Amino acid sequence: MLPDPCKECGLHKTCKTHMVPGSGSDHPLVLFVGEAPGAEEDETGVVFMGKAGQVLREAINQLGLSDDQYRITNVVRCRPPKNRTPRAREIELCSEFLFEEIKQHPPKVIVLLGNTPLKAVLGENKISEWNGLAVQRGDFVYAPAFHPSAFNYGNRDRLEDWYDALEQAVRIAHGEKVPDRNAGWEYIYPKSYDDLVAMERELAKSETITYDVETRFLNIHDPENTVISVSFGMDGVAWSFPLYHTEGSEWWKGTRILSVVGMVLNILSKSQVVGQRQV
Repeated sequence: MLPDPCKECGLHKTCKTHMVPGSGSDHPLVLFVGEAPGAEEDETGVVFMGKAGQVLREAINQLGLSDDQYRITNVVRCRPPKNRTPRAREIELCSEFLFEEIKQHPPKVIVLLGNTPLKAVLGENKISEWNGLAVQRGDFVYAPAFHPSAFNYGNRDRLEDWYDALEQAVRIAHGEKVPDRNAGWEYIYPKSYDDLVAMERELAKSETITYDVETRFLNIHDPENTVISVSFGMDGVAWSFPLYHTEGSEWWKGTRILSVVGMVLNILSKSQVVGQRQV
C-alpha cells in the first residue's frame, strides 16, 4: 500500500490539496469512479464539486439514489497540472488507493466514468463503445459510462445515452440481472491437450479473434496476482480454459503447461487480436 500522504509521483508538488479522497456511503450500492480532481476539487478538497460534479450529482438525484446508497471517487487523487489526462505511471501508482477503497467499501455496481477508469480497472479503451455495456467481473458489476465533463460545454448529443447507462447501473444495483451479451454463442471448454490443439487449429482459420484473461485479484499490479484462465472467441464460438489447474486438466503435467502457454502466445502473435482483459 502506498504511504498516505503519498509522494510516489510528482502530482503532489503541483496541486493545492494533496490527495482528494473519495466520499459518500461506507456501504454503497453504487460507486462512481471518475478520472482525477479538477480545479474546484483541488481548491475545496471535495471530490466531484466542479461543473462535471454538478452534472453527475444532478443525475444521481434524478436516479433516486439517497446519500447512503452511493459513493464517489477518482482513479487519481491529486489534480494533474491544467487538468491534463493522468499519465500511465500516475494511474498505476494511484489506482492502488482505488482498489483499497473498493475493498473497504464494496459496492454492488462500479460505474466507470470515462476512458481513464475504464482503462485502469478493465484494461479497455474507447468509452464511446463501452458506454452502457455493463459486465460482471468476479464479485462486482462494472458499468462503463461517459464522463460527465463531456456535457459541460453544450455537447449534449449523447446525454441520453449516458443517463441510460447510469439508470441501468442503478437497476442492476437494486437486483436486476446483468444483460446477457453472449446469447447465441457456442461455448467449448477444452478438457485435454488434444482439445487445445483442435482449438488452435480452428482459431488459425480466422484473421481476427477476441481474447479474455481472468486474473486472481482486481489489482493487476499486485505482485501475487496470477492469470487464472484464458478465453478465445471467433465467429460465434468461444473457447475457455483454466491456464493453471491441478485437477481435471491434462495439460497440468510436467512441462506440458509450457506448451500450453506457448500455444496461447502463438495464437496471439498470428492473429489480429481484439483484447478484452478481465479482472
